[in-house]
Amino acid sequence: MNIRNYGSALAVFVVWFATHSLSACAQTNDSNDSIGQPLSQNVRRVIDALELLGRPLASSILSDLQPALKAEDSDRMQAILDQHVLCTVAVNPESRAKVERGPAAAVVQQAGYTPFLIKILNQGAIKSGLRLNSPQAGSPFGGMAPLSMQRQEHPMQSGFWCGDHHIHGAGCAHYTTPTEGVTPQDMFRQVAGEGLNVGCILTWGPCFEFQRQFFNAAINDVSEPKTLLKYDLEVSGFGSQALGHVCLLNLRDQNYPGSDGSKTKGWPTWATPVLRWAKSQGAVTGFAHSASGLQIDPKAAATRLLNEYDRDQSGQLSKLEIREALLTEAFEQIDVDRDQHLTLTELQVSIDRVADSIPNLAVPEMNSVGAMELPVAVVAGVCDFISAMDTARVPEWNMWYHLLNCGFPLKVSGETDFPCMSSTAVGQGRTYVHLGDLDRLDFGDWCRGLAAGRSYVSDGYAHALQFSVNERSAGDTLRIPAPGKVNVTASLVFAPETPLSVAYGTLAPEGGRRFVGDTVTLHGSQLESTVRGGDRLVEVIVNGQVVASKSLPADGHTHEVSFDVAIAQSSWLALRTFPQLHTNPVEILVDNAPIRVSQSSARWCEETIHQLWRMRQKNIAVAERTAAQQMFDEAIQEFRRRAKEARGP
Repeated sequence: MNIRNYGSALAVFVVWFATHSLSACAQTNDSNDSIGQPLSQNVRRVIDALELLGRPLASSILSDLQPALKAEDSDRMQAILDQHVLCTVAVNPESRAKVERGPAAAVVQQAGYTPFLIKILNQGAIKSGLRLNSPQAGSPFGGMAPLSMQRQEHPMQSGFWCGDHHIHGAGCAHYTTPTEGVTPQDMFRQVAGEGLNVGCILTWGPCFEFQRQFFNAAINDVSEPKTLLKYDLEVSGFGSQALGHVCLLNLRDQNYPGSDGSKTKGWPTWATPVLRWAKSQGAVTGFAHSASGLQIDPKAAATRLLNEYDRDQSGQLSKLEIREALLTEAFEQIDVDRDQHLTLTELQVSIDRVADSIPNLAVPEMNSVGAMELPVAVVAGVCDFISAMDTARVPEWNMWYHLLNCGFPLKVSGETDFPCMSSTAVGQGRTYVHLGDLDRLDFGDWCRGLAAGRSYVSDGYAHALQFSVNERSAGDTLRIPAPGKVNVTASLVFAPETPLSVAYGTLAPEGGRRFVGDTVTLHGSQLESTVRGGDRLVEVIVNGQVVASKSLPADGHTHEVSFDVAIAQSSWLALRTFPQLHTNPVEILVDNAPIRVSQSSARWCEETIHQLWRMRQKNIAVAERTAAQQMFDEAIQEFRRRAKEARGP
């Protein structure tokens, strides 16, 4: 059997019609000669298998089957099921197979799987297994490539418990009935099937009315001691969505005051009040799919600079005019023709040149639903994390780096936003929280570990099983009396085979090395969907800059690394492998001074707030706009204050 559908997977289930016994797998020329008892048991197993995979037979079919199963009527059972067979495979006594098309519709799902019934006529009583193959088929749960065992074994043995904090049980077009979706039992199978310890199922706008019935302050009843399902909320499709979607985890109450349990009344139209309400009940909060809206439009950004600072209306900017502007590069680098003026083209080329570097000072458009109001929310003290791993990595991490450089202890958390942002599988972006050896996992502890940054984010195929700075781990603070060197140690594992689909990176590899996120190449008609072996570049990041690095083999084994790093001022330090892995940082305070790395980072955060207000102030209800503007202004003033305190330019 060969079904051609690129990017789709096909899962098949086989019905063996046996004449003598189920173990013999025998079949006469007439399929109706099958003995009723073994056939009825086989049919029951098929019914259970389809139920387990979330594609049960229709209730009308089951109603028709029940009398036949009870009577062990083989003719009737086959007559009913024959109408739902994709194809019939006849194996003759010489072991030659012939395939004929059945009446069932051939429905395939992009980047997913569809179960079908296959009828086997085993005329030769062949005992060896029948192998069914489709060249476009992938793993039922992975979709693109077999799961590496490093996703499941190494982290838990080291005390790390992984979760995807952004999953939906409904609301996207990938569901047959988007406004209803599927049950907790269905979602638990996906979470468990991908080796996650925690799955946060978030109700949102399109499915708000139906899916909210599954919410509870505690974990869902389908949970197991080491695999938890918790229903919470994403403010998306209603309320403050225009200023960035937010994930609210570990809620005790999902009803905003005055909303009367609905999404149509009472909800604020800007994000900070929603986050404050969630924090008041002990929730953990963060912005979703962060790079949505953080993209750079070089021409638009250059035009804004020219319009704001071209005071003499000459169509270009002098050094005097631009002295207070936030430029992406030094004036001399941008001024290519050396005429001491910057044209629109020169500004645009500069912005475009730096947009793929990290960190960079290009001001994004702030016009979508990612980490838009994040700089305001961190000043208000109501946001715990920025989401990563499901949108372009440079803008995700660039926003995070600038806020860390200003001294805000924001953490990073991995998400998938399944099946909206990514429809292949849950857990393509993950957070690994260190909680130690446990017999039973507690969801509240996992969320608190996420908020504290005792974690790393990953695509599941790269792991930092140990990371410390002078024996302080991620999320900790190291205090040293004066500038000096610190010792960084880590234990890292990279899977020998990694699907390219799991990490949405954008940078090209350096030095000819292959990295996850590289351009996918074609070999004949087959898509090369994995990176096998090779090296991964591990980088030590201090205040957003690479200060040391080492290449490690992707071989599934644990590798120890050590670096001695000079620290000149209060700083943050983390490890990363772009775009697969990033640890949360260790804060290093020199003589107890706060982290104030650069004026430019603070200026960049201020400019993003200005740009967000320009783009989205009209989405804030008139009655709320004065309070919102006051909070935006307070955030701007705080970044200006921190810019003055910064040690660097």
